[in-house]
Amino acid sequence: MKSDLDEVRELLHMNHIDIEMQNNECRTPLHLAVTIPIEHPAVTLPTEHPAQTICRLLMAKGAYLNATACYHNDPLHAAAAAGCAWAVRMLLEEGANGILHMNINRRTPLSLAVERYMNQIMEQMEYSQRGVNLDVDPSTVLVLMEGMIRAHKIHPRFWVDYALSDPIFMFFSHELPDYIKTRIRSDGLGVFYIKNNVIHKSRWNMDYPNLPGWYAW
Repeated sequence: MKSDLDEVRELLHMNHIDIEMQNNECRTPLHLAVTIPIEHPAVTLPTEHPAQTICRLLMAKGAYLNATACYHNDPLHAAAAAGCAWAVRMLLEEGANGILHMNINRRTPLSLAVERYMNQIMEQMEYSQRGVNLDVDPSTVLVLMEGMIRAHKIHPRFWVDYALSDPIFMFFSHELPDYIKTRIRSDGLGVFYIKNNVIHKSRWNMDYPNLPGWYAW
């Protein structure tokens, strides 16, 4: 959690270390490492951030990518809820298969990332009135959205039980405040819809009357 790369390396060389040890929330070291925030790593850092290297070391040591903590949250859920797009990308590249996984509250990683994103937009509006600029990064939602589309084409599932149920968030355009719609458009999050039990990205904008404004798993 402190991004102490040297200490992690030293600990991983000890034979008695249990790579799947859990804290009181049943979270493994990988659960914790993927929640370390990194600001724009591709832009500001010439080399890999210690948190990224720590994750790679844990994975190389055999850390279970789909270990479940409390509420059945796996590392992908943890990274999504923390808004760590770098960790989401790494987990998916390394073969984490939890992108379609629901936790005990029927929340997918994308569902948690969307909730964080929407909350940040509302916080941004509140802070802007005080003259404070709060950055809102859509990267985690975008990475998970595209990953969900790919996974859903391979393993189609239809989970809508009733309107506004999880794990699908159904944000209808007429129910969204204009400032949220504006932000969603500017961040490149368009309209998504379900056809033949597969998620598709629509060419229509959010105000098209016959489509939901935004689907987010």
